[in-house]
Amino acid sequence: MTRLPPYLKRHAGRLRTDPNAPVWIAIGAGAWQWARDRGHLVAIVCPPDEDPAGFDWSLCARHDPVLMMPVGAVGGDQIRALIGALFRDGTGRVLASDGTRYLNPEAVHG
Repeated sequence: MTRLPPYLKRHAGRLRTDPNAPVWIAIGAGAWQWARDRGHLVAIVCPPDEDPAGFDWSLCARHDPVLMMPVGAVGGDQIRALIGALFRDGTGRVLASDGTRYLNPEAVHG
């Protein structure tokens, strides 16, 4: 069974009160601390020691673009795995904090 990533349930609660809230995903060695330090911003965590494909990211699909924040040491393989898992679960666009945009070739973009 696929698990929900950390803080996704908390973010789902935020979306009930603010359906336009951005979806932030922190990834990398500093992801946990970055997510905790955000205050009013709810950030989902992609744990640095786990395979992103092992999580269910489908809630993110309804909230394009997903904003990805690499924090601390993070490898390109882990970033590609997260983007692949997001695309697998229906996300159409991912925007990295450095401005890099990733488009899901399977999604229809307007």
